[in-house]
Amino acid sequence: MPSRPVVVLILLFWLAVLGVVAYREVVPRFFGSEPPTPEFVAADELSQATISWTIYRGPADKPTDEKIGKMTSRTEYVADDDSFRFVNNYHKLKLTLLAFEVNVVSATTVLRVDRDGRLKEQTLRGNAEIDTGWLGGGQKLTATAEAGGVVKDGFLEGSATLTAPDLLSEPSVGTFTPVAVPDGQVLNPLMPVDRLRGVTPGKRWTVRQVDPLREALSELMVKGLQEEFAKQGGGKKTPTAVTLPPPPELLAEVLLHPVPLDRPGGPVSCWVIEYRCEKPKIEARTYVRRDDGRVLRQEATAYGDRLRFERDE
Repeated sequence: MPSRPVVVLILLFWLAVLGVVAYREVVPRFFGSEPPTPEFVAADELSQATISWTIYRGPADKPTDEKIGKMTSRTEYVADDDSFRFVNNYHKLKLTLLAFEVNVVSATTVLRVDRDGRLKEQTLRGNAEIDTGWLGGGQKLTATAEAGGVVKDGFLEGSATLTAPDLLSEPSVGTFTPVAVPDGQVLNPLMPVDRLRGVTPGKRWTVRQVDPLREALSELMVKGLQEEFAKQGGGKKTPTAVTLPPPPELLAEVLLHPVPLDRPGGPVSCWVIEYRCEKPKIEARTYVRRDDGRVLRQEATAYGDRLRFERDE
């Protein structure tokens, strides 16, 4: 059994893995000033077509990327309340964070919005195998997480369950404190969706990340750690808070001229949305095919890593 400090690191790390799915894999919840948004067309209401993506990762200072997993995305129309559900499924995603090697066996994120793009529901679930390396004596641990909430009167309300049988004596289950959700559009062009509308050359806007479910999970993580430390006893100080770094703001701009993107069938002319942040240093791009608005590539460089989603066709 790893020491208590290692238990803390591993559990916080699992929270970070969920953050990776929601942020570093280009699925963060962004609010901006009239950014391009996923296109709602009649086909969305009649079809649930699945889009496949291949995920690549590589060092920011080298041109080579390694395939690390697959993802599928789809948009579902919910006739009961005229809303739309964006579903992303990740498969066999291999990650390296801190000193740990992680295999995200599967993970699913769901974002449900009304026709104006306002958040109505947010859920996620996932399971992973974690190689603790030298910090945990080479143990391979398993962990699962499931969380979800609905927006009521401007607050996300819900619950979460964290299961880590090698670390926690029993699942950590709890209802999280309601988290405020800003009113307005939550959809953004960094989501791996089918198409984008409103991609106009020279258009600029500010993007800031808001993820109420992540905030709720951090609170429940602290609660679970406190309970586990109390059970283990020993009088050592228990964790009292998890300080998440403030979400960085990004400046987004559509380039003035189209860019050719290499595809299996030959170069394709694309509009490119560029995102940048100086502190921390973040750069990202969305490639949108000119003739039909389909998103063909999402890529981001941050914290020394480059991550790329390539649409399979």
